[in-house]
Amino acid sequence: MESLKLVENVYWLGIQDHDLEVFDVVMETKYGTSYNSYFVKGEDKVALFDTVKAPYFEDYLQKIQKHVSIDEIDYIIVHHTEPDHAGSIEKLIKLNPNITVIASAVAIRYLRNIVNIDFKSQAVKMNDVLDLGGRTLKFISAPNLHWPDTIYSYLVEEEILFTCDSFGSHYAFDDVLMSKLPVEKNDDYMDALLNYYNPIFAPFKTYVLKAIATLSGLNIKMICPGHGPVLDARIEEIMNIYKEWSTEDFSTEKLVVIPFTSAYGYTKMMAETVKEGIVMVNPNVTVRLYDLDIKSFPEVKEQLFADLYAADAIAIGATTVNKDAVPIVWDVLTGMNPVTHGGKFGAAFGSYGWSGEAVDNVHARLTQLKLKMVEPVKLCFKPDEEKLADVLTLGKTIGRSLLEGRLVCDLD
Repeated sequence: MESLKLVENVYWLGIQDHDLEVFDVVMETKYGTSYNSYFVKGEDKVALFDTVKAPYFEDYLQKIQKHVSIDEIDYIIVHHTEPDHAGSIEKLIKLNPNITVIASAVAIRYLRNIVNIDFKSQAVKMNDVLDLGGRTLKFISAPNLHWPDTIYSYLVEEEILFTCDSFGSHYAFDDVLMSKLPVEKNDDYMDALLNYYNPIFAPFKTYVLKAIATLSGLNIKMICPGHGPVLDARIEEIMNIYKEWSTEDFSTEKLVVIPFTSAYGYTKMMAETVKEGIVMVNPNVTVRLYDLDIKSFPEVKEQLFADLYAADAIAIGATTVNKDAVPIVWDVLTGMNPVTHGGKFGAAFGSYGWSGEAVDNVHARLTQLKLKMVEPVKLCFKPDEEKLADVLTLGKTIGRSLLEGRLVCDLD
């Protein structure tokens, strides 16, 4: 489709990608996506806001040239350097080496390793301004939304906020404007909004809330994100949804999550004993066991990962098959990351037959994920009461650590 005028001398110049099925390896994009770029012409200066993914450069270039020649572009405002937004910068700079990149200092550093050519740049920070002539840009630092390099920009006279990934969605929509979204498409859009938020912004909820608090002092008539519809309507609604999704339940009740696999019931005995040890020393703790196999895991996966996010401690039980944990356990572990799960208390345990590597491997992975680890326990085949005493101690250690707010190494 063609470019779209948003207000006088402010245009959307993006690309709609209806055929995209997967984004960044791990995100399903069943509604496609858009790569949104914007153009603002002041009385003295011309600025582009982000660019598009490199394969779409020729279409993008044609849209730009319908409004201005490349030689007339003074600035590229780079809110975030991920290549789906910065992918065309190298080609634009080669066409016009006089373009100045406006971005955070971190973004400029990243960009030099993306474009691999010299370019003019100007680093901006919180509350810096850029005068385009009758159009003033004010910059807002927004680190970790969702990269360390992120900034927003606010077009003061028009009260338009450019946010790159924030408040966006992987949702291709040819009419571009939220105000034109049909009612019957709203459920699809909301699904896309949530499925975009969860992997991108859920790990950075505190930063989302800080950004929303910063924006509360601005009058905002339009939000121009890097993906999905331009929010010329429903601005307060979408921002409140982000705020709701990012607000933690600061319950004083502690939660321990124990996912485990158990071929013959022996690791299950250990999981139940871990729970027993926890509640013996800390009866107010909620402990949730997940007995996982190839049938149950898909059914409980969403709730399990929600619990792992909320958990104060995570203990994973793993049987050993072919000298390793089974794939389900690794599915759990690869669904965790140091940003979200680091700092929680952690433990690994399990029964084995003749080698027992699974527990050591799980312990090593949880350590990589920056959990504060209790000593692992692994037992050969079916544990008796004497062997279960070590498992009970593991549970007690978790319970005591939660009580004291530190990793307890000695229960005496």
